[in-house]
Amino acid sequence: MATAILRTVKSLFLGVLFTALWLLNQIVPKKRNLVLFGSRPAFSGNSRALFDYIRREFPQYECVWLVSDRAPATLDHNVRAYSLKSLAGLTAILRASYIFLTHIEPLTVFYVTRANRRQKVVLLWHGMPLKAMGFSDRTESEDNLRVIKMVSRRADLLVATSSVTKNALCASFFIDPRRVAVVGQPRNDLLFDRERQRRRLWDLLGVDPGRYRAVIMWLPTFRTGYGGRREGRSLLFALDERGLAALSRFLVANNCLLVVKPHVVEKDTPPTPAENIVVLTDAELSGLHMDLYHVLGGIDILITDYSSVYIDFLLLDRPIIFDVNDLGVYDEVRGFMLTPLSFWLPGPRVASVDELTKAIQVLLDDPSLYGEERRLVNDILNE
Repeated sequence: MATAILRTVKSLFLGVLFTALWLLNQIVPKKRNLVLFGSRPAFSGNSRALFDYIRREFPQYECVWLVSDRAPATLDHNVRAYSLKSLAGLTAILRASYIFLTHIEPLTVFYVTRANRRQKVVLLWHGMPLKAMGFSDRTESEDNLRVIKMVSRRADLLVATSSVTKNALCASFFIDPRRVAVVGQPRNDLLFDRERQRRRLWDLLGVDPGRYRAVIMWLPTFRTGYGGRREGRSLLFALDERGLAALSRFLVANNCLLVVKPHVVEKDTPPTPAENIVVLTDAELSGLHMDLYHVLGGIDILITDYSSVYIDFLLLDRPIIFDVNDLGVYDEVRGFMLTPLSFWLPGPRVASVDELTKAIQVLLDDPSLYGEERRLVNDILNE
């Protein structure tokens, strides 16, 4: 009873607060060159790539980050960042003319700026949908769907990479197709400087990628951590000591380096590093003012599952291996936007360590395998 009362009081307080801020936002003058950015994790993804581009090419704009920390944080050299819980952060929202976000958070932005034509809010998003999300996700809560509908009404623009991903996003967000622009994702521009990205890998890992026949990166999507539900289990997190040892022996024998990077919201513990297997975290990347897309273009083979990262990696026309060991569970719990998967996943599909090592071997011997399938899917998903 007490918990319900507190929840109601909190809801009423936030309603009054956001209404007051919304009214204030109608009269506060806007700064025409003030641009706000937000992402999760902070200073990453499409917002980070666009931020760097605007600062480099259009220095007349004042670029500021919104972060969730209680205190302002310096995320990189000469970068201004304001906490959402600070007066400076709220003032920046009220004064900004343009706001770019990769997620539907911070919700404060959408509540405060709604119906204000002097401000433009652009959802750059954080990946094109293969897996179901939003209104296409059969297990999404009604509370979250109400939030998504509110966000879709407020966002001035949502970014897509093709007409197919545009339609998928419209179905997921319940958004007017006229407010979805097929312009591509800013972060993908970073992928094409291979040599620079390999040097960054060297800085991160302390080893020269050039020593290896191939650098392989394993990027599973999360299975735990969202809404408290479990959506299967990646082969990576299901590896026992025997499986890990077998994979390590194969990598050593073939002079390959495997870089494992867990999803930022994944709650399962990644496997212990072994010979020729290293674990890379978001904390290590952000510690050097980087994110995944500052190094992804430096690898030779991608291992993933249902993560949207493969859609971006298709632009490089390099081999991709898909872990589908929990496909039945994942499809039942969450589902997919694009089917059949046999078409949309252009590479070997594996469900065990033995199948994985065989797939790696085949692609090491002939990286052009599945090339025709990759290019076909890329042309559809990346116009």
